[in-house]
Amino acid sequence: MRILGILVWLGSCARACTVVAGDRILGADLARANAAFAVVPADFVVALSPMTGVRRAMDAGSLGVIARRFGVVADQIAPLCFERPARILIESDVRSAIEKVLGPAAKLDIIEFSRYPVPPGDPIFELPRLHAPPRATPDATVTWRGYIEDGGRAHAPIWVRLRVTRLEQWLEATSAIPAQQRIEPSHVVAKSGWRFPFLSAPPDELKEIDGKSATRPIQAGQALTAEMLSEPNAVERGDTVDAELTAGSVSLQFQGTAETAGRRGDTVVVWASGLKKRWRAQVQDKGKVRIDVDGKNSKLASVRSGVGAAGDSVDGRRKDGQAAAGTGIAARPVSD
Repeated sequence: MRILGILVWLGSCARACTVVAGDRILGADLARANAAFAVVPADFVVALSPMTGVRRAMDAGSLGVIARRFGVVADQIAPLCFERPARILIESDVRSAIEKVLGPAAKLDIIEFSRYPVPPGDPIFELPRLHAPPRATPDATVTWRGYIEDGGRAHAPIWVRLRVTRLEQWLEATSAIPAQQRIEPSHVVAKSGWRFPFLSAPPDELKEIDGKSATRPIQAGQALTAEMLSEPNAVERGDTVDAELTAGSVSLQFQGTAETAGRRGDTVVVWASGLKKRWRAQVQDKGKVRIDVDGKNSKLASVRSGVGAAGDSVDGRRKDGQAAAGTGIAARPVSD
């Protein structure tokens, strides 16, 4: 008898399974599979639906529990099976998905792609998952992994093996460029041609590298990418800087010495020998910093117009042009 039961179960799975659209098998799905279960509430959760490409079988014992609970009348309850809707990818699906990322101008030589069942939906390929071939063999095939969203609860993985090129424009180093060196127009040459797509948009015009420096060593013949470039420091350690300190309506200009380096927008430490204080200042431009006083911490001693300590010139002025001599300014200096 046990063998007979197994044969009946296998026979049920050999037949077409009931397709379920959601991530749960519901009473409505049972009723579509066997009309005797029409008395089961349509939204009653029977079980989790299987992943795409996998069948879920329910034997007579499991179905009998549900039948007794809801008073299903049936002479015999046969096993049932359920599956998710699925399809097999075709090349046009894969090509269309890739062109959405790289553009229709990309040259694609699709060698192979996944051909197992996947959920309905568009293939999704993301550029960061496209790994470049080795520099020594730029025409080698690469594998690009993507996915199709499976009912919002998981990603069904897919893949494609291909050769891909795209018409690109880029700047290439004519000679080795050391790290932190300012890049001059003579250091690069403009190039264009069919090549593996850049993972990040490269600078393709000289104006895009104007005034920038190398973040790491760049080899001769290497294409420049955005990650290789950075704005140079506008203030270097030891530089004499023009500082503007503001507190409410009071503006104070003086010269100080930068004790740390920074780019525009960075915070640096400035020593003002005339005021005998260190300040945290924001870099505004080359050799220029700004100090904003919030009035909640240590007080800055009254500063008079004219010559400060150690003979440094200190120019204290209000924004309206009136002298700020003798004004007490609360500030946040760096601890000495």
